[in-house]
Amino acid sequence: MSFRKICFLVLPLHCLCSKIRDLALPAGKYAVILRGQTFRAGGRWGASCTPDREVQQMQMANSLVNFVLAPLESASGKPVDLFVTMSPCGLNGKLQQTYGTNRIQRMQEKTFLDQGTGYRGSIDLFKQFLAEEQAPATEYGLIIVTRHDMRFKQSIANLVADWSIPNFLSQCEFSSTHQDCVNDAMQSIPGAAFHTFDNAVGLQCGCLKAGCNDQWDHGHMCKPVLEGAGLRVGFMTSWRPWQRLREQTNPFADIALHVPRRSISTDDFVVVG
Repeated sequence: MSFRKICFLVLPLHCLCSKIRDLALPAGKYAVILRGQTFRAGGRWGASCTPDREVQQMQMANSLVNFVLAPLESASGKPVDLFVTMSPCGLNGKLQQTYGTNRIQRMQEKTFLDQGTGYRGSIDLFKQFLAEEQAPATEYGLIIVTRHDMRFKQSIANLVADWSIPNFLSQCEFSSTHQDCVNDAMQSIPGAAFHTFDNAVGLQCGCLKAGCNDQWDHGHMCKPVLEGAGLRVGFMTSWRPWQRLREQTNPFADIALHVPRRSISTDDFVVVG
């Protein structure tokens, strides 16, 4: 018999209340760290600052505001603190206005050498703010890291996820040869776990380490790295792609650069991990 079943048999009220508390958006302020290229052309190697992607980029930005920032602000009663790194582009001013200049605490336009370097630069921008303000990361109930090229489809408040642990957007495709592979397009980190998360991410190739080759310049193998640091890892959705991570069928969010492909999902909002 599993621990969860024993828990509900022996201490049903206590366990139920604890689980409900973990699944609700946590109390406190929220931070969102935005990273990556803006106005990006389609495809894995699509160029940034592509003028004919303006309409799509603004749609993605509005989806972030409507389905992530606004629900978080409704939950906390406070503006989300936004930390933005973006590739240089003359169109970025439109993005800033859409994201909300009142929310943006720090912003940096910079071209990074690779994804690992860019991820570290985004995290460090947030850490610089904490140091300058002499504020601990624990002031934030939740810290979310996501990308400019994400399309959100429904409120983050609808997700049934364990916000008390670090979460990735989903598991990798069913055909993945790596059992621990994770979708690195988005992460949520409770403020209490941020220091440990920060120290672990970037330790090895496959977990957003700077300077890795194209085959390992990603965060898909971060789960064992974080678990090795003592963190339990979960997922925001139970959706899994059929063949590739960029299938555009995740019910919550996806990278809006590719044509939809077939996918398989069980209950899209069941806690996994």
